[in-house]
Amino acid sequence: KNLKNIELNNFDTTQVTNMSKMFSECSSLEYLDLSNFNTVNVSKMVGSRTEDSMFSNCNKLQNLILPDNIEIISKGCFQKNRIKNLKFNENLKVIEECAFMENLIEDLKLNENLISISNYAFKKNMISKIEFNDIIECLNDEVFANNRLKEIDLNNIKVIKDGTFKNN
Repeated sequence: KNLKNIELNNFDTTQVTNMSKMFSECSSLEYLDLSNFNTVNVSKMVGSRTEDSMFSNCNKLQNLILPDNIEIISKGCFQKNRIKNLKFNENLKVIEECAFMENLIEDLKLNENLISISNYAFKKNMISKIEFNDIIECLNDEVFANNRLKEIDLNNIKVIKDGTFKNN
């Protein structure tokens, strides 16, 4: 609970197979640079991914740098943090349910290769503006509920599920 910063540049994760909840509830963690994080051998692998709830409930985590090899951000991975700014790498394809739920994200730009955003992924944030890519066609249940959206361009969206923009 006293861990504030983690330097993972020389952290060898090549033999690690399970990272689930690895840093969950590190309540003092403020900064996280995962740019050199290697998740190649992690179980439940679909491409390169983060593990379920890996960094959830790190109540002070505001700054996040994701590795370029991440293709999937798993369920609840960054849930209940204080992340304000978020930039996705071009390899990211899937954001699973509750991945960034209950953060402080203000603006959201979805990368060009993102194909799926699961239920509740960005629920309870501070998002006022979303820039969709040309690939996303379906917005799942309550994916952007409880935000501060003011303007949305839904030109390419074909399916909007229950409560997608509830309480905005």
